Amino acid sequence: MQFIVVWWLALSILGWLAWPWLVMLFRHAPGRGYAYARVSGLLLLTYVYWLLGMLDVIPNTTAALWGVAAGLCILGVVSWARKWGEMTDLIRREWRYILTVELLFVTVCVLYAAYRSYSAAIDHTEQPMDFCFLNSMLFSPHMPPNDPWLSGLPISYYYLGYLTVAVLSRLTGISSGIAYNLGLVQALGLTTIGGYGLLYGFLRERGGSRGAGRSAWPFALVGGVAIAFASNLAGAVEMVHALRLGAWVPEGDWWWWRASRVIVDQNWLAKTPTVITEFPIFSFILGDLHPHVMALPCFILALGLAGELLLGNKARPASAWWQSPACWIMPWVFGALGFLNSWDLPTVLAVAWLAYSLGRWRGTKGREYTAQGQRHWLRDSLLFGLWLVVGSVLPYLPFYAGLHSQAQGLGLAYYAKTSLKDYLLCLGIWLLPILADALDTLFRLRSRSESRVKVRTLLVVWGIIFLSPWALTGLLGGWGKLLLGLVVLVTRGPWLLLLQSGLLTILLVDMARTLGGGGPKDVGKLAAHLLVVVGIGLTYAT
Repeated sequence: MQFIVVWWLALSILGWLAWPWLVMLFRHAPGRGYAYARVSGLLLLTYVYWLLGMLDVIPNTTAALWGVAAGLCILGVVSWARKWGEMTDLIRREWRYILTVELLFVTVCVLYAAYRSYSAAIDHTEQPMDFCFLNSMLFSPHMPPNDPWLSGLPISYYYLGYLTVAVLSRLTGISSGIAYNLGLVQALGLTTIGGYGLLYGFLRERGGSRGAGRSAWPFALVGGVAIAFASNLAGAVEMVHALRLGAWVPEGDWWWWRASRVIVDQNWLAKTPTVITEFPIFSFILGDLHPHVMALPCFILALGLAGELLLGNKARPASAWWQSPACWIMPWVFGALGFLNSWDLPTVLAVAWLAYSLGRWRGTKGREYTAQGQRHWLRDSLLFGLWLVVGSVLPYLPFYAGLHSQAQGLGLAYYAKTSLKDYLLCLGIWLLPILADALDTLFRLRSRSESRVKVRTLLVVWGIIFLSPWALTGLLGGWGKLLLGLVVLVTRGPWLLLLQSGLLTILLVDMARTLGGGGPKDVGKLAAHLLVVVGIGLTYAT
């Protein structure tokens, strides 16, 4: 328990000192970004410490880390002093929200730490590898850390997550074995409160008034917990199977493992690769301290910043993005995901760019809907997209310079098609609210003859979406791969493709209607559609 308290205190101090800086980035989020303060403070300290080490300014020692931490703490105290009136007024207005975040964080961390205490050994699956990386962060004399397998060479891997755990281990004096488990606890706690803050912000914005926003906190609380704890439908199937056999729970200690292997891509090339379909709570039960686990809090932070781009540009459409200091800082956060778990970076950049573009379009539609206004919108959107890519890579160039990946690039998946059954088993629980919203949209389109959106528009958009993968396959792979892909599609069934393309069509058309004219209450809906379109679009494309 004493280790949990010390770890919580160190992480909280970093967050509290970083909070005044977040106020500049988060203008619309509840608590001005308080739910993201801890992950932001830890990320800032780790980045500065890493960058100074990569530049050979400081060694990788505890004394050097304490020096960097002391400097950032002084800056944090100065920021509190300069913004004392604003910060105290913010606490008075948002004390209920702040208290909820604190209680939620402590509750989740204590309960999960208690769970980890029953399975604290680092001795199965890929835990020894993760532990090896963590110790390399602690015992390497300089940056970049040494590769534990290839003597004399640096680690060629996205290792920022391990470094964040190592930084807190050094600051608190807690050994790496205990820090490993507390790193998992930290990831789950930060993900939960970040999810709560993200959802509560959009729900309160949708509610409009302050009183209506307060009524949204139970839904945001359930949603924040669900982001970290929800499973796929394999657990429900396992329970039904157990009940049929006369048992209350499935047999065996590792029955839950099967939930991460629900998709098998059978194809005509005599290959049956099993697709790993991990989800957050599976990873936390397993206890592997993988990059995709440690990146979760930063991923939620990046989504929160994307929300600011959507809401801020809606409120101030006339100002170009380069006039906002926040837009110059945001790519640093987005870029951290490339260093934490590189696969997350393209997704976040797509969401952030779309959020900016949609928010800017809404403002343009409302105030300067002219040919000149549209040209300014296009110019700003393209320039901001370019800056997102460049700005997310520049701060982390020392990492990319030494990275040698085994990834071979992008390829066509023309011979293996996921079945609808496997897809629903994996993502069915998340499709329920999406399907409900899509059906509601269709009902409104059919019942309102004055609607601008016609059935013909739906059919045209659906045709474009449905045919685009096949056009790309034929263009890049040639006629042979295109024909083989079509044969596999016919034999395995086109149902998944029809479902995904249909949902994308309905959501995109409804999003266009929302952009064309809608009040402030549509902002939450627009944000939800944005995330869903990106998510379904990625799975549709692959």
